Amino acid sequence: MMQRLFLSVIFMVGALGLWAQDYVGGVVVDAANGSPIPFANVVLKGSYKGTATNFEGEFTLVVSKAHIHDTLLITVVGYKNLELPVSDYLDQAFHRFELQPFVYEIGDVTVETKSQYYNTIVKKAAEQVTSNYLPHPYNYDMYYRNTQTEGEKLAKERQAAVRLYDAKGYAMAQAIEAYTDRGYEFIQVRRNFELGSLRDRSTLIDDLLEFDLVRMDNSVMNPLNVYSDFDMELERMTEVDGDSVWVIGFNCLAPRLGNCGDVYATGYKGTVFIKKKDHAVVRYEATYTCSNYSAQGRSLYVNEDKQKASPVEIVYSVSTRYKKQGNSYHLSSVNYERNHVWKDKATGAQREERMLAQLLVTDVVTENPQVISKRAYYEEIPYDEKFWKNFNYLKDEN
Repeated sequence: MMQRLFLSVIFMVGALGLWAQDYVGGVVVDAANGSPIPFANVVLKGSYKGTATNFEGEFTLVVSKAHIHDTLLITVVGYKNLELPVSDYLDQAFHRFELQPFVYEIGDVTVETKSQYYNTIVKKAAEQVTSNYLPHPYNYDMYYRNTQTEGEKLAKERQAAVRLYDAKGYAMAQAIEAYTDRGYEFIQVRRNFELGSLRDRSTLIDDLLEFDLVRMDNSVMNPLNVYSDFDMELERMTEVDGDSVWVIGFNCLAPRLGNCGDVYATGYKGTVFIKKKDHAVVRYEATYTCSNYSAQGRSLYVNEDKQKASPVEIVYSVSTRYKKQGNSYHLSSVNYERNHVWKDKATGAQREERMLAQLLVTDVVTENPQVISKRAYYEEIPYDEKFWKNFNYLKDEN
């Protein structure tokens, strides 16, 4: 009752501010039983102008003078579309819109207009992070692997056992806050090359941790950008652990550092797998296209004048998975592939470079986790054969 009252107050206060404009407001309900329908898509047909109902089925849609003769289209999965003249509802009344339910197969769905329904699902998943994922400090023991090839030749490979500490646990946070809350150290390392330079000692672990997208807001999961910056659609339904899952495809309209985490991104698209049961993200897949690359991190610029080669093509992809243990979800793995084509500024010759990286969470410690306050940006750990004989780095993979 208190939640309903609070939402109603929000709606009324918002409506008071809109009375100077034309708008349509009301509640969308199931015609069969009168129950409110959350996440219904409410748009002006044929345009991108729209909104979505809240948990109580309520909405307000501001309508400019240019659209007062348009058609109001209300849609939601599981119900027949409702089309009405906008001009019949341009007043201060709180209207009731009834949708007729029907049963269908997902393959029969036809998208008539740009929908924000699936944007709302992603927003809800972001809002549920604290409830669904580890809400307190923890350690991840992780297996890390990074390989680099030039053409067909394997240039470098590093494998490591890494321990991560998160001082706060999962909560959607700004990238800089998530960065300062986390520390990690190398426990053991093995590699096929000698450490001859500072670059040899650097790793991709920081970049990989940024693909733990439910921990920070520089991705499709940012609730502030989910409506304005992304087109979304349902690709299919699937199941995970017997639970139904939305597979939602997204495309970023204007990639930038704040909504994709890469300062050089020109393209960002992918899919998010979200459980219907609790709105937990269980998998994330994305592809990024970029105009340049900084070896120090995706969020940093480079001095292009000092680059010996110009980027011709830079594309990388990532797949992040989560799993549930007890009452909470946690990171399971991050898989990353980056492909570069460079053109030498002096000779014009092109070279191809490919980087693969992987993080596997092999253990989670939630009771008395080891505090690690700093990040080991560089590794200089000597090889210990005995450790690797006893380190089951594939135990999370069948």
